[in-house]
Amino acid sequence: MGKTIFVKVLDPFGLYKLALRDNYQVACYYLDGVYCFKMSPFLSELNDRIRRNPEGNLLLPLETTPPSLSPQREDQRPSEAFLECLTFYVSAMQEHLGLEGVLVCIDALDEIPTGSLSETNILDFIPRSEDLTEGAYILLSARLHRETLQALNERVRNLSVVSSLEVLPEEQPNRGLLEAYLKKELKTVFPNGPVSKDLIEKILTKGENRFIYVSHIKDLALEGNLNADEVPKLPPAKSLYDEYLRVLEKIYPEKYLHGLKAILLALVTAPEAITPEELLFLTGEKRINFRFFGAPQGRKKDGKS
Repeated sequence: MGKTIFVKVLDPFGLYKLALRDNYQVACYYLDGVYCFKMSPFLSELNDRIRRNPEGNLLLPLETTPPSLSPQREDQRPSEAFLECLTFYVSAMQEHLGLEGVLVCIDALDEIPTGSLSETNILDFIPRSEDLTEGAYILLSARLHRETLQALNERVRNLSVVSSLEVLPEEQPNRGLLEAYLKKELKTVFPNGPVSKDLIEKILTKGENRFIYVSHIKDLALEGNLNADEVPKLPPAKSLYDEYLRVLEKIYPEKYLHGLKAILLALVTAPEAITPEELLFLTGEKRINFRFFGAPQGRKKDGKS
């Protein structure tokens, strides 16, 4: 399970909405290296997520005005402003709603561009764990294993935390989860016996033990009836998407490909699963046309794609 999926399981705005044992207001923010790493969306959206429910309704009375998440004085550090605002929300949630506290989840710190490390950035807003008031919790996630630059790694690792959990793709807890997933998904290929261990191993190796890659290679194995010897011949995991688009460019005319890219962009940027009708709206289409024929393979029971 990837770090973002872990956060999404806790997100009340997400699909799963796992209920915590105690009664907490949960607010999740997801970084990317294009827009969401910037201060303006971070401060405005996170503040909105803390004080609203998934239906968009304010949880606190209008007269309860929280302090700003950003510094209001020259001598105030970003972490002090963040701490002051978080402390206010914990007290207000306990007083008005009877909640235990507030959990703020910030996902993908590794998406912060290294060029912004010399400026005020999201890392500057994270308070020290010992300064947090009782009932205030912050969950941070980042990919730090071999893939991010040393300067960012050091900044994240130097954050003051109570506890940390490091999950490596090649270690058994992660591989065991992926193996169980592949055994279940590939059962249709081996209806009369166990799933080939060799096939599972080669899919995991080609997919670098990462679910996002493994799931797509599994789909290729199912659709193309690939055997274990053919999996290593696939393009490198990180190149699968580029190769997919290159194939589409060879097959389809430019106008069709432009429409297909619009569909793909709408799907990858959607915060949760969407219906075909919502997809039509996002791509500017009035009705389902030939571009959608090869898209979602049916609907789930809740009507989502």
